[in-house]
Amino acid sequence: MSSHGLEIRRSSASVWGSLSGMRSVPTVSKYIDTTTCIGCKACEVACQEWNDLKPVATEQTGTYQTLPTLDAGYWNLIRFNERDFDGGIVWLMRKDQCIGCGYCETGCPFDVPRFSRTTGKMAKCTLCVDRVSVGLEPACVKACPTGCLHFGTKDDMVALGAIRVEQLKATGFAQAALYDPAGVGGTSVVTVLAHADHPEWYGLPKDPHVPLLVKFWKSVLRPLGVVAIFGAVAGAFGHFTKYGRKEVAGADDENSNLPSA
Repeated sequence: MSSHGLEIRRSSASVWGSLSGMRSVPTVSKYIDTTTCIGCKACEVACQEWNDLKPVATEQTGTYQTLPTLDAGYWNLIRFNERDFDGGIVWLMRKDQCIGCGYCETGCPFDVPRFSRTTGKMAKCTLCVDRVSVGLEPACVKACPTGCLHFGTKDDMVALGAIRVEQLKATGFAQAALYDPAGVGGTSVVTVLAHADHPEWYGLPKDPHVPLLVKFWKSVLRPLGVVAIFGAVAGAFGHFTKYGRKEVAGADDENSNLPSA
């Protein structure tokens, strides 16, 4: 599926979030259907190859999971969760990556960003912004063999998820639902869960919320900081305009005593 015409908004790095754009662009989203994921890890490999990430040593923890958790050099991880259900055992696979809630590290209720000691920066999934900007879909979506992953506008992905949820309910999964928590204002990754009444089975928080201090910093303190910077620049310019540059007392007398060339 081509993502021609779509663009990823860099809202989390701007002062006013998505309101700072000079033009309107649709919100994009990644769709994940956990009920069709077979744990093949093609998306993990595609992510590593496309982003030119160095190999990370795997760790055996008793499952087929590559690593216990995400790493600064490993942005896309399929989590394997074994659960007792209806008299048997089920495997619940989930693609663990940045879900685009717009906050980072301590403010991320999904524990996704990782600090890279190599670059000195936070590392996480970028939704392959370089691919999307030229009309291609993210590498993991392209590599998925079962159609578990899709990419498009948020509205289209929510509509696709709603159709899949209805199919699951018709086949006996009464608690199936689309995971798009309102507590963080929705996310840029919408996930179909067959057991949505237990998102913790998939390693997802049941009712995530952004910490109050993070909200206060992003909506109040950061804009005030920008206003303060502009105020300081304006004040300095006004002072220079009114009083001119500072003259050092006696500088002209010292220059007058210098021998002429």
